[in-house]
Amino acid sequence: MRHVLFLIASALLAGCIHNPDPNSMSDAGTGLADMSIPDVPSSSVYDPILGMPITGDLLLDDQRVRDLDPAQLPAAVHACRPPVMVMINYGVDGDTIIVDELGGDMTTSEHVRFIGVNSPEVMHGETPADCYGPEARDFTRGLAGHVAWLSFGDTCVDIYDRTLAFLNFGTGQNDMFQHQLLRRGYARLYTFSDNNTFATSFEADAEVAQSDNVGLWQACR
Repeated sequence: MRHVLFLIASALLAGCIHNPDPNSMSDAGTGLADMSIPDVPSSSVYDPILGMPITGDLLLDDQRVRDLDPAQLPAAVHACRPPVMVMINYGVDGDTIIVDELGGDMTTSEHVRFIGVNSPEVMHGETPADCYGPEARDFTRGLAGHVAWLSFGDTCVDIYDRTLAFLNFGTGQNDMFQHQLLRRGYARLYTFSDNNTFATSFEADAEVAQSDNVGLWQACR
């Protein structure tokens, strides 16, 4: 008799363990909810001081960009023109995009070359791509369809008639796209004496990326 009672009690106990409380079920009712609190990855958090993280996905927020005070954007002391808001249409390569100015007088489908950085070249005709050129291009192409602000250095146009600019998605430290390219290893430092406003910080970014062995610094030895 004791043996029978023990088996019955064991079966009831097993039922209590394996039948979850309905309140702990997922919304779909298909299994137990994860009651643990996962760590929030740094790549999902926007810091208003630091701006976007330099790992993981870019945190592109068009409304945040539209709400910016352009007077707060980084630019040269004697910038060649005021900041302009643009829609990004296409990434030509890692350091060049095609944009339309929103409500301004910039030429339609304007080519914009990023000041201070140089990404590896992509394939041109029969000339093969440089190491990490396609990767840098694909990273920049992820900006297509988003709004950004262009701010400027002392010189606005290069010898190829492209607009020279800093590309900004916020006023945080890492919200200028040049910082993202350099820190993630999609570009090298590339400055000129007439557009060197942020050369020191760009150089620091490149040194960190090289030290961390990321992007082209790892792939293109």
